[in-house]
Amino acid sequence: MIAGAAAEALVLQALTRAANRHEPCPTNSRLAELLGARSSGAPNSTLHRLEKRGLIKVDRYSSSRQVTIVATGRRTRAPASAAKHWRDRPEHAAKLATINNLGPKMAELIREAAEQQGVSIVDFVVSAGASPTTAGNLSRAKAPRPLTIARFLPLLGDKLRAIVPEDLLKVADAIVVPPPEPPPPAAPEQPAALERAPAEDPSFRPMVRTIAAPLPNAMIPPRPKGRQRTFEEQLAAVAAGAGLIEVRPMRRPEPARTLGGVGSGLL
Repeated sequence: MIAGAAAEALVLQALTRAANRHEPCPTNSRLAELLGARSSGAPNSTLHRLEKRGLIKVDRYSSSRQVTIVATGRRTRAPASAAKHWRDRPEHAAKLATINNLGPKMAELIREAAEQQGVSIVDFVVSAGASPTTAGNLSRAKAPRPLTIARFLPLLGDKLRAIVPEDLLKVADAIVVPPPEPPPPAAPEQPAALERAPAEDPSFRPMVRTIAAPLPNAMIPPRPKGRQRTFEEQLAAVAAGAGLIEVRPMRRPEPARTLGGVGSGLL
């Protein structure tokens, strides 16, 4: 593989030839072939050195580039797509600033605010309507979305505005964040050992009603541990409103009424 000054001269010669002929800029694969490199990313360092020395000027786009030879002012053919390279887009610059700075800083603001309110980080994050994993992602320097920033702006105020890039802050300010839904009201706790008897249970049999008349507002006594209820305890439970389950013994199958018996009878 050709490297150093020889590589720079060879790449500059290829770029100058394309600019003089008004051809598209040679691709990385073509330049790597000229340099004898296996990786198509190898010419990038050579291009950056030429650009740093002021020999060429590079306009990068989404899928190609246009090179200007500074000595002659001639340029390679403009690409068909004029979309900017992702590194040169404003939203990417905001994302880089977010990854490098905003993530850990925002996580620290959340941690301090949670401590001041005397709540856990998860509770603080949930109170803003965000996911409980948000604080963990921010502490690992993952870029928060504008929606995440918009959720915490009312809670963290000027401290958060001081570290958010301006273009990302504009996007976050334009987002209308709905307030978090309040948690459903908790159901009143009932005693674990006692159950309130139903007002009426149609499954009671008349004989049981006669033996154990229902008692109004009675509570079913808890089932004893390690043993069956005595007969008196069962009557007290029935009187308090416990239902009855009728258990019938299983019959032995009758061959004449089974599918096999019917089939045998037809033979």
